Amino acid sequence: MKRTASSTLAFGLLVLFGCASQSEPAPSASASAPVPEAAPAPAAAPKKTSKTPRLTKAQRDAQYRTFEAQLGRLDSSLQALRTHADAHPHNRMTRERIAATHLQRARMSGSYDDYAAAERALEDAFERQPSGETSMLRARLHYSLHRIPEATADFSAAATRIRRTPDGAASMAAFEGNLALQTGRYDEAAERFAASLKAKRTMSNLSSYAVFLWKTGDFDGAEEHFREALTHYHGKPTEPIAWIHLNLGLLDLDRGRLDDALAHYREAEQHVAGYWLIDEHIAEILTLRGETEQAKALYADIIERTNNPEFMDAMAGIAAEEGRAEDAAAWTARARARYDAQLARYPEAAYGHALEHMLEFGEPSEALTMAQKNYDLRPGGEAAVLLAQAQLAAGDAKAADRTLAQTLKSRFRSADLFVTAASIAFARGKDSQAETLLTKARGIDPTASL
Repeated sequence: MKRTASSTLAFGLLVLFGCASQSEPAPSASASAPVPEAAPAPAAAPKKTSKTPRLTKAQRDAQYRTFEAQLGRLDSSLQALRTHADAHPHNRMTRERIAATHLQRARMSGSYDDYAAAERALEDAFERQPSGETSMLRARLHYSLHRIPEATADFSAAATRIRRTPDGAASMAAFEGNLALQTGRYDEAAERFAASLKAKRTMSNLSSYAVFLWKTGDFDGAEEHFREALTHYHGKPTEPIAWIHLNLGLLDLDRGRLDDALAHYREAEQHVAGYWLIDEHIAEILTLRGETEQAKALYADIIERTNNPEFMDAMAGIAAEEGRAEDAAAWTARARARYDAQLARYPEAAYGHALEHMLEFGEPSEALTMAQKNYDLRPGGEAAVLLAQAQLAAGDAKAADRTLAQTLKSRFRSADLFVTAASIAFARGKDSQAETLLTKARGIDPTASL
């Protein structure tokens, strides 16, 4: 089974950890994450009556540790902020808080509607004497939507105006590190993350540095820093804790450790039950382990909740492997329609997802065009691998070889990088080189194959 783009989380989903002051995103490892078009609505709380039994503390805690409850908390905050904004039409900071809360909500809901709402709130804030914090918040929004040039411009504007407290210095340096990581400037990223951690160690910058270590091949170091990040979180919402456990699972998945990955996902599930992002990773492991009936049932439920084309692709892949060509084609067509809608609305954010779809189900020429656009936006290691795959699929192994040449010399490391390079070498008749590269891939993930 081909792993979906969501087998590593999106760098665009900001890790705000419940407060707008922690302004650096802590990206997950991959190019992009699943983005359903409409946010699921939180379940309404039951009306209290004299006959409603009083919940125990354990029951209240379990109720709080649900996707609906945590999303509902954000909705309550938004309602209060909008009321305050209506009463104070000239207040900029309230508009900033509305934007920040919608970014938090987007991380959970995956909804483009939340990104659009954050954009509108920031437009209102910029009309009311914008500050350095306003520019920094918009930089985070652009970053989450993969608009790296715009994020860089807003960050530069903010950097000259934000007071450099230890928290601020840590946040700003980590943001620079994340920008450098996404554009393949790995030495610079290392320097900026070191400066961030020297200023102050926070859950957010430790997580960002963990991702850097992950993408440069230091899996043990990444795990160590993710675990340290957990010790720096003292907020009430449990979603940030679930996010860390989810990433620990993804570290294991990248090394072919399916059972260990599933154990981490189940731990994440204990902190936010019913979270579609956790459920889809569980479904992926079930598929990889051959438990396809359970996987199909879970994917069907997730699709019902999110209308997400990535999971339609997963169902298409299962159907194809089971020899159900008509079902596979139906899922593929349905997914393509959703990708087209996403590309029309936020093309930069959708490129990574749609590109994975095109590589597996689309025309090579179309995949190549999208891969080049994706790489032009953020020329890091993962985008280079996808571009090389598209070039190879289009029959241009020489171009694919040139694309990966610099990446292979950089600090970026992944099993996928070496497998792609091995495939290119085989296509060019360099069998010995291909075997060497495949051995390197299996040094990371023993299950790696062409």
